[in-house]
Amino acid sequence: MIDQIPQETTPPLTKPEFKSRLARSMVLALLTFTVIPISIMGLVGFLRARNLLQDQVSLQIHSIVDGQADTFDQSMNTKEIRLARIGRRPGFQEAAENLIRND
Repeated sequence: MIDQIPQETTPPLTKPEFKSRLARSMVLALLTFTVIPISIMGLVGFLRARNLLQDQVSLQIHSIVDGQADTFDQSMNTKEIRLARIGRRPGFQEAAENLIRND
């Protein structure tokens, strides 16, 4: 006789299905681990750039003001020298004396 061996029934292999909660939590975790560091780096970069620009602007304004002050001082010195030269001319002195006498 033929011996019949009972065949074991095996369930068909199926792919494991993840619940939507697991997928959602993985996406949130990945976003958290990527978005937060990138945001922090962006904020730090922005603050550093802003401080550097403010420093550069203040240095440029300071150098422009110094340059303008030097130009003004040179102009005033030139005018004082010219006035002193004009005041020492004999024709100017005579004209000034005539003006003073006519009053």
